Amino acid sequence: MPSPTKSTSSLSSVPTNHSAGSEGPFNPEASAPAMSKPNEAPSPSTSSTTTTKKRTGAHLDEDTLPSSTASPARKARKKTPAKPKATAATPNTRPSRTRKPPSRLITEAEPTPAPKKTRPAGQKTFDPVYMTTNSNSRLCRADIYHLLLEPSAWDCLAPGEMGTLLEMLPPTKANLGLRAALLEDEGKEKGVARPKELAGGDIFRTDVAKFQLDLRNGHLAKGWQASAKQAMVDRAAGKFDAWKEREREAWWGENMG
Repeated sequence: MPSPTKSTSSLSSVPTNHSAGSEGPFNPEASAPAMSKPNEAPSPSTSSTTTTKKRTGAHLDEDTLPSSTASPARKARKKTPAKPKATAATPNTRPSRTRKPPSRLITEAEPTPAPKKTRPAGQKTFDPVYMTTNSNSRLCRADIYHLLLEPSAWDCLAPGEMGTLLEMLPPTKANLGLRAALLEDEGKEKGVARPKELAGGDIFRTDVAKFQLDLRNGHLAKGWQASAKQAMVDRAAGKFDAWKEREREAWWGENMG
């Protein structure tokens, strides 16, 4: 059997609801907490009170934690602005607002004449002597025959120039009549008609072709013409007789001695 001492100590540990000066006998049911029945749900007031205590306790625990265990504050990251996406340029569909003035308000400017091209000093391209004697003349490549058949090729000549050309032609009855007409007053002012020798034909075409060939080969140059004249004088003086005999024997096999 248990000892009386232990029972006495166990009774002394039971809380009492009465203190000094209080009245009434000890009521063990008043001191014990109220037990809820297993089938009854807790009241809303009880659950909210419990939740409030938990939240308050958790808040107090976070506040009372030592500073050594607090997590360090993170540095705020710099936000870079996003690059705009390249979008295709939309075509402008708006109508143009530039309007043309009425034609009655437009004043037409007078056309300015083109400046005349002046030949630089020292250029011999169009010099008459250069064109008719130099082998690089443009007349070597020009169509002289059809150029001379133009009416303006004869009409642009002065009466004196027409007379010079008529003196070079054969002295036919027609040409002599033209030369006589130039001596009259009307011929001196207006000139005469073109002679038939210069109006075209095979003879005129051949003479023009020979002139172009001599001009292209340099036979009309001043130096070549001077040498040709001197050769005529030397041939007439007999300076080429010995050379002619040697060439005849070499080419024809004949000895004239």
